[in-house]
Amino acid sequence: MMKAMCCQQLEAIPAECRCKALRVMMEDTSQSAGLRGQVCWHAQAEFASAVVTEAECGLTTIHGRPFCDAISAES
Repeated sequence: MMKAMCCQQLEAIPAECRCKALRVMMEDTSQSAGLRGQVCWHAQAEFASAVVTEAECGLTTIHGRPFCDAISAES
């Protein structure tokens, strides 16, 4: 149920903005939870970029396919 709700919310975001939306969500989460720079944050960031993949929500992004760069790679 939680996955379906997350996918629906992400689907409502224009394809060209989905990766950025995930990045902003992770930055907000990490700052409020004090996770930035910690192993836990990197694991969550890796998962966040996988949310759009075929195995999860299967949503097209700015890349024209269900893919986002690893969010932790740009930190």
